Amino acid sequence: CESLHVDQIRAVATSALRDSRNSRRVIDQLQARTGIRVNVIDGHREARLLHKAIGHAVDLKHKTALLADIGGGSLEAVLSLNGKLEAVETLPLGTVRLLSKVKKNPDYEDIARWVRTPLYRLRFDFLARRHKPIDLLVGTGGNLRALGKLCSRLGLSRSKNRFHRAHLEVLVLRLFRMTLAQRMKRFQLKKDRADVILPAAVVILELMRIFEISEIFVPNVGLKNGLFWESAEKLKFG
Repeated sequence: CESLHVDQIRAVATSALRDSRNSRRVIDQLQARTGIRVNVIDGHREARLLHKAIGHAVDLKHKTALLADIGGGSLEAVLSLNGKLEAVETLPLGTVRLLSKVKKNPDYEDIARWVRTPLYRLRFDFLARRHKPIDLLVGTGGNLRALGKLCSRLGLSRSKNRFHRAHLEVLVLRLFRMTLAQRMKRFQLKKDRADVILPAAVVILELMRIFEISEIFVPNVGLKNGLFWESAEKLKFG
């Protein structure tokens, strides 16, 4: 930042620090060591920033879109109607959180049983009073990008940024047949990615099934992009 003469730095924390008992201590230590103050944001604000980021990368106009970001602690879900944010939900379906609930080498159903009921409630909350189907599913987060890359590398999909539910179903079968070490070696995944990619795959596959969506688009954007655009707008209009 110093070499590039950056004069403004924004740092935010999400689910992990929202739920940590020692979050204040962590934030104070970060500021003491780096000079950067970290702001803890709630799930709704996180989802709004993601909506802003995706809106600058994907045409959401004239569409009913479901936006999903899977992190370590939570799933942020946004319903977007014609490019405008309609509803937001934060669900405790993060990858690390889900792994903490299951046995060491879980099978698909071990994870899916924690996921289905919250996702059915989400569908009811988002669509019960609206009879329009979802036109577009957009996913963000490192795990979804990793799933897209694997679908592409294995020849299941033509693009790493777009894959079908059928592609993910095939990939999920392969992933759950392997041990952690085998996933790391076969797919060249780091240990922390080879671990959490299982619950990420379960969450997004169940989401697609429950909302009856056949395809997902995974642009290379995330929370940082939303922060950038928000900062740019403040500088422009402030």
